[in-house]
Amino acid sequence: MQAVIALIVAVGTLGVVWAQEPGPLVAQKGLRTGLAAVRFVGTDAEGVRTQLNPAVGVFGILRFEALGIPKLTLLLELLYARRGTEQRISLGGGGYDLRYNLDQLELLVAPRLNVAMTPLPVAIYAGIVPGLRTSGRVEQKIGGGPPKKLEASLRSITVGLSAGAGTELPLRRSARLLVDLRAYYGLLSILERDFNPPLREGKPIRAVHPLALGIAVGVGF
Repeated sequence: MQAVIALIVAVGTLGVVWAQEPGPLVAQKGLRTGLAAVRFVGTDAEGVRTQLNPAVGVFGILRFEALGIPKLTLLLELLYARRGTEQRISLGGGGYDLRYNLDQLELLVAPRLNVAMTPLPVAIYAGIVPGLRTSGRVEQKIGGGPPKKLEASLRSITVGLSAGAGTELPLRRSARLLVDLRAYYGLLSILERDFNPPLREGKPIRAVHPLALGIAVGVGF
């Protein structure tokens, strides 16, 4: 419930930021997209493969100059992100694949510190990422057969941590190109309770957490 309340409040704040013109409070606002290499980590993440997943959304950056901290800003970013991957379950001389298809709405709330201004500005940030899983399913694929949907209880509330570093490049007029390298780690296991896929009786999957490393590109104005 706390994550939902935090998400609602932060989304409302981002909406207010988006409605304002850049000025004393709003440093920038714009659009963001990205690509991340996603895998699961945890005690039951053996056989997990890394996959590329996209993300798209909007962002706003708030100033703290009025508080006498010119190098510190607050990054608010709302992303629709895919956090899916595959897991190979080995059984004797064979096995099968589990496909985790996960989409979630994430809100990054992170203090952002400008650490260098020349020749290009460099900023680092780290913050919390509450979110809502908008869709999620697990499929089993054996050999060359079609994927079969499995019954699995997935968490609807997500909470993660994110950190990154980036720079800005000038575009036409007052527009800026933002390029960031970032990492994301999900604090909660994606599973609501033990998951017992077929052909793996007695060996439930309990703790798997998403880990993403990628690049984000945005256009701010």
